[in-house]
Amino acid sequence: MAQLTNKTRRAIELPSRHVIPKAGKLVTTNEVIRAIDNWSKLSGLILSGEVAVAFDPEPEPEEGETVAEAIDHPAPETPATPVPVKKR
Repeated sequence: MAQLTNKTRRAIELPSRHVIPKAGKLVTTNEVIRAIDNWSKLSGLILSGEVAVAFDPEPEPEEGETVAEAIDHPAPETPATPVPVKKR
């Protein structure tokens, strides 16, 4: 599991209502840490040295699939001509 370590003597509440106890650890998921509201607060705390973060390792690709194949997906089709916009 991913982990947030609070290096301060005060509890830290995240926008998602998760609480990192004072001088303690919060075991959570990568998704909670990377949530937009949480990350905006956590990034400042991490850069200031008040919080340390340890992410879960990313999942391994399925058997027979290379990392490049797992990442490389064809781009969605886009129209070749611009779509006309109706004027008011």
